[in-house]
Amino acid sequence: MRSKSYKDKLLVIGCGYEQIDAISIANKKGYYTIGVDKNCNAPGKKFCNRFYNIDIKDQKKVLQIA
Repeated sequence: MRSKSYKDKLLVIGCGYEQIDAISIANKKGYYTIGVDKNCNAPGKKFCNRFYNIDIKDQKKVLQIA
């Protein structure tokens, strides 16, 4: 079975309700979406290909993911 081929990766800073449309559009366009949010129950989490439960104010951790 072949794995899905992605164009590029997109890091989404914050995965609240406001980001769901952007995440969904990026997924439809073939991007691999990576979400970051301190809320482990962020509503946009389920739309991301990968999710990290970290505070977006933690610049070091966010840059490690990027």
